[in-house]
Amino acid sequence: EHAQLRVFRDKLGPKESIPLHEHALNRVVTYLTSQKVKITTPDGKSELSQHKAGEASWSGPAKHTEENLNESPMEALVVELKG
Repeated sequence: EHAQLRVFRDKLGPKESIPLHEHALNRVVTYLTSQKVKITTPDGKSELSQHKAGEASWSGPAKHTEENLNESPMEALVVELKG
C-alpha cells in the first residue's frame, strides 16, 4: 500500500463466504483462478459474477457479501485506486 494504490490478494475457499464489507475505492480485479461468485447487496439483491482465470474487471465502490459457488478455491488480485 502507498499513496496511490492498495493491492491485495483475495482468496475464498470452496463454498466459502465473505461477510458484508465495503469497497470505498475504484478497483481493477485480475482473476488468478476461474470464479463463480454470488454477490449480494445490503438490500438483498443478488447477482452472479463469473470470470475465467486471466480475465480482469473494473468495479466502482460497493458494499456486498460474496459467496464462492465453486467446489474449488478462487483467488484474485485486487488493485484499489486511491487518487
